[in-house]
Amino acid sequence: MKAIILAAGQSKRLRPITNNLPKCLLKFGKKTIIDYQINALQNNNVNEIIIVIGFQAKLLKNHLIKYNPNSNLKFIENKQYKDTYPAHGLWLTKNYMNDDIIYLNADLLCDPKIIKNIIKSRKKSITAIQKVKWDEEEVNVIVEKNLKVIEMGKHIAKKLNCGEFIGVTKMSKKFNQTLIKVLDDFIDKKEYKKFAADAINLTIQRGAEMHALNVSNFRAIEIDTIEDFKRAQKIWKAYEKNN
Repeated sequence: MKAIILAAGQSKRLRPITNNLPKCLLKFGKKTIIDYQINALQNNNVNEIIIVIGFQAKLLKNHLIKYNPNSNLKFIENKQYKDTYPAHGLWLTKNYMNDDIIYLNADLLCDPKIIKNIIKSRKKSITAIQKVKWDEEEVNVIVEKNLKVIEMGKHIAKKLNCGEFIGVTKMSKKFNQTLIKVLDDFIDKKEYKKFAADAINLTIQRGAEMHALNVSNFRAIEIDTIEDFKRAQKIWKAYEKNN
């Protein structure tokens, strides 16, 4: 099993904090967001980690090599990071999708048990969701009673919503075969402003199976704004105090 972490974005909504710093290098406690992710992956025997870099690529790469010296990290640079969305970064990794993959967004600060539970799940393809207050700006998910995901996206209406997609997803080799075709279609049509969740959703619509894992009992926050950052500092301080 391999892991793919998407970490190329500019994080404009977090400026001025991220004027010169990728948001995955924001520090909570003693470590940065992405270092927590890498540690969680390695603690669950996922050692080959592909990281898509873009904004401040050299800074991020140097940090990761310095603080993870014994890790099997591979870097792919998205030189079009200013004009593309995460699905393009995911497309750049397609040559590594000949295996089961753990996909992570680099701006997710979460309890490492979420990553552990996704990896250890018997379901071949599974994504973490949290049952939180519906927000039209977030990627929401519709699931059946057996927790099979039938649709996800920012278009999901409140009355249909079953939870929020948080960006920790295990995708089987078989799932990836369809996903690669979806990503190739985006590129062929020059649809560069697509999210990774858009690609995963379309893969599901084409018949690939995905299940949901409810991780509402664990701490997780996607950091997009200054408000998210401040809230995450409080959440993480409380988390570290209790763990």
